[in-house]
Amino acid sequence: MNIENEWEWVKIPNGEWAAVAKYRDHKLSEYNTNPIIRSLPPIFSREKFVEYVTRLPTCKSSERELEPQYRFHCIERLSRYFDPLNKTVDLQQVVCVLIMQGYLRRNPLQPEYALRSGQIYQAVLSGGGFNLEEYVDVPTSASGLTIIGPIHCTPCMQSLCLTANQLFWVT
Repeated sequence: MNIENEWEWVKIPNGEWAAVAKYRDHKLSEYNTNPIIRSLPPIFSREKFVEYVTRLPTCKSSERELEPQYRFHCIERLSRYFDPLNKTVDLQQVVCVLIMQGYLRRNPLQPEYALRSGQIYQAVLSGGGFNLEEYVDVPTSASGLTIIGPIHCTPCMQSLCLTANQLFWVT
């Protein structure tokens, strides 16, 4: 999947480029009432996610006969190799749920959202956000995720895993 060809790009006033939102209908009706959720990528099956993020190195059998200095460059291709583990796929699904569920109550089409935004703005103006609880009387819809335990891959692979997942969840 080539992300540059996936979106329409426009130049915005600050000189940067931005992707034009594509709104889609999701199979879950509660997601279709919020334009923020409708502009997110589709919910991928495990198989489709693995297909999109897997990066296999290219290798030609004739390259084995090259001189060592060239084979060394071929070995560098392994730094772009990514084969997601089951835990990676599970994590992507959890993050997908957290993002979509988190946006349910952050619907710009709902008056409650405008009220809450105004309350937060007033809290920041009056006290830098430290006294937020005095202004915000709407319960939060935010959820969280904590990952505890050793990560069984190199720091390079952690970054690659994160980058591959961010490809689908830039909000």
